[in-house]
Amino acid sequence: MFLRRFRGGHLLNIGGLFGSLTPVFFVLALGYLAGKRNTFDADQAAGLSKLALTFALPASLFVSMTEIPKDLLLQQGRLVLALILSHAGLSWLRGCSCGW
Repeated sequence: MFLRRFRGGHLLNIGGLFGSLTPVFFVLALGYLAGKRNTFDADQAAGLSKLALTFALPASLFVSMTEIPKDLLLQQGRLVLALILSHAGLSWLRGCSCGW
């Protein structure tokens, strides 16, 4: 495990960061290669995109959020409050624009 200490005593887990980003870049590379080889036509690509954005991404984000320890969230109180308020504000703006 590679740890790097920054000013203020903060630690960054380089190994964990690399392990988290590797699958993302792998999927991006697969998508790039599939596009270069014309593996999917426009309708299939639209379907895959809709599947990923409608189901896979929200499910992945939900699972990631449930794995965060509560004490870590409590330590980052201002950040959590800012995220909640921005989410509520964006939801309100979306509701106003849709006529809800």
